[in-house]
Amino acid sequence: MNIRIFSSILSLLVLTLPAAAGDDKAKARLKELQVRVVKQEFADDKLRRAVISRLLCHTVVPKQEINREFRIDFDEYFAEELRRLEAPRDDGLVLLDANEIRTTWLGRIFIRNLAMVFDPYLEKQHLDAKPLFSKTL
Repeated sequence: MNIRIFSSILSLLVLTLPAAAGDDKAKARLKELQVRVVKQEFADDKLRRAVISRLLCHTVVPKQEINREFRIDFDEYFAEELRRLEAPRDDGLVLLDANEIRTTWLGRIFIRNLAMVFDPYLEKQHLDAKPLFSKTL
């Protein structure tokens, strides 16, 4: 578990006791912290959803658009994912350049596999050990 998230959860627990006892300031701090934790935790999910959606729906991910929308450096934030897209690039499935990620005509057949690179939850399930190619075609 991310240490930032763990410390936020611990803070929530510490603030819950006074808030439950009726301390209005503690309740306000608790609510503010809850909102911060939720925003922090789901910001990455929203970013990845946007990237995956653009890839699946438009077959292209304009990096500058993502940079502006989420205030990130795409190449830095997704360095590991871009590295994992090198093999599909070598197979002619995806084009990687400084401005965008674009699937090729052949890559459209495997577009779900390309999008899976950006899904961290699949990585946690160790799907690399047992590829799901038959389920994505």
